[in-house]
Amino acid sequence: MISTLSFRMSTLPMRASISSVFIGKAGIFTTSTMAQLKEVPKQPLSPFFLFLNDTRSQLKAKRPDLSVLELSKEASKMFANLPDSTLNEYKAKSEKNMEIYREQMAQVSPDVLEAKTKEVREKRLKRIKIQISKLQTAMGKPKEKTSGRNLFMGEELEKAKKDSVDVVQREKFKAATDKWKALSDDKKADYNKLASDINAQRAKEMEAWQEKMKETEEMIKLQELMKKKKSLMSKLNAKSVPDEN
Repeated sequence: MISTLSFRMSTLPMRASISSVFIGKAGIFTTSTMAQLKEVPKQPLSPFFLFLNDTRSQLKAKRPDLSVLELSKEASKMFANLPDSTLNEYKAKSEKNMEIYREQMAQVSPDVLEAKTKEVREKRLKRIKIQISKLQTAMGKPKEKTSGRNLFMGEELEKAKKDSVDVVQREKFKAATDKWKALSDDKKADYNKLASDINAQRAKEMEAWQEKMKETEEMIKLQELMKKKKSLMSKLNAKSVPDEN
């Protein structure tokens, strides 16, 4: 039986050798397509970010104590007070860059554009997941539900960490998995019962945490991030359409 990967490889142009093929989350491409991906033009900067680029070094020199976020806020205040003539110059430059961008994008093939869109979304999704994880940790979110298998695997991996420091993690995980499969039904039942008791306690902790955090700024921000995560995952599973900024 021909595997999905083998079938997809067979549909590539004959002139593409094995060494000229790249396999990524967005699909399978030749190195020629990958080169095209790198050449996809970046969306031009808005008037504010053009101004920020022009003033960042000057502002940083005056206020080296400012963080990146604080510097951006300070630049935002300056931008809001720009005279109309200067503001219009930045707007005109941004609009001109956008015209060039649209002309360049019209030359990009649909396949390359779709692959680039997926690549951008994958990176954005990764950043959002990291933000969610950090925010949940800062909010003191209780642990998620577990399982008997997870409890057993955790114990075995902890033992392996102490007993065999030279063994790679992948091999440790496989060894623990094999031990779980070989475990008797009675032993598995014991771990499952323990997991059930732990989950009952964690459910109470989660309910109390959600009630405590309800309507807080942190929870509102977390919910917004979760919506973005869900939206991106939905788009990644659908036909790619360029995102709007």
